[in-house]
Amino acid sequence: MGFRKVTNPKTSLLKFRVTPQEEAEILHNVHMCCTTISDYLRKCALKKSIESRFDHYVIGELSAIAQNLGELRNAVRDRPDLECEEEIFRQACAEIIRAMERLI
Repeated sequence: MGFRKVTNPKTSLLKFRVTPQEEAEILHNVHMCCTTISDYLRKCALKKSIESRFDHYVIGELSAIAQNLGELRNAVRDRPDLECEEEIFRQACAEIIRAMERLI
C-alpha cells in the first residue's frame, strides 16, 4: 500500500524557537483542538479558523458523574437490603444518560 498522490504536496519545512512556556501553551491548544502541531501552527499562521473540539471542564464533570454512577452501582450490589434489580439499575442509568444527552 503506497501513499496517495496529492497535487500540491507539503515539502517545505519551517523551524522556529519558542520558550518552554510558549511550547506548553501551544501544546495545550493543539490538544484542545484535537489536531496536530503542524496543522494547528499552519492554521494560525494563515489566519484560518481554529476551533476547540471539547471543553476540559465538561469532560472532568462527566468523568465525575461516571465515577459517581460506578459508586452507586457498587452500593446497590453491596446492599442486598435495597432489593434493586440490576435491570432496573441499568434502565435508571440509561435514563440519566439520555437526560444528559438532551442537555448537550
